Amino acid sequence: MKNMRIAFITNEFTTEKSTAGGLGTYLNRVTRLLRDRGHTPEVFVPSTSGSGTVEINGVWVHKVGIMTADGFMGKAVNWLLVRLFRELWSGPAGYLNNAWHLSRALHAREKQVDFDLVQSTNCGCCGLLIKKRAGRPHVMRLSSKRDLWFESDGAKGLGFSALSFLEKRSARRADAVYAPSRFIARECTQKWHVTT
Repeated sequence: MKNMRIAFITNEFTTEKSTAGGLGTYLNRVTRLLRDRGHTPEVFVPSTSGSGTVEINGVWVHKVGIMTADGFMGKAVNWLLVRLFRELWSGPAGYLNNAWHLSRALHAREKQVDFDLVQSTNCGCCGLLIKKRAGRPHVMRLSSKRDLWFESDGAKGLGFSALSFLEKRSARRADAVYAPSRFIARECTQKWHVTT
């Protein structure tokens, strides 16, 4: 098997959150394992501390600066948008913000190197805006389904529906979807008509 260059598009990695959850831990382990097997993994993760590339355990991690509402004008606009659109602003807008910045960073990097595979996570819809490219599959890891969370929590409303829609749209835009759980895979196949 040839050595592969693989891009991991994620909303969580150990560089950004010292208490990274399951996804950050999974990616930290799998990228090190791939590196040890002779492959070249690269991680793209949103960062509120600005853009830059660091090497963690021999793996390139591209910290992608995202828009934040730090300045006075940013805070004022954010305050206004939250008041006007409430539940539509905080969650769905955050998903789109991350997806836009991550896709731009990936596409800029693809002008320098060729990736054999891109894997995105369903969390935060990180792969929503990744462009299709001949010979380079985009695979989405579906570790959960937002609509199931919201249903079990009794969460209803336009914002929750928008988050579920964006996640479903991300799955449909990927070339392939896989789920570590048979239950989630079955849900995805039956309700979204996406093959897992």
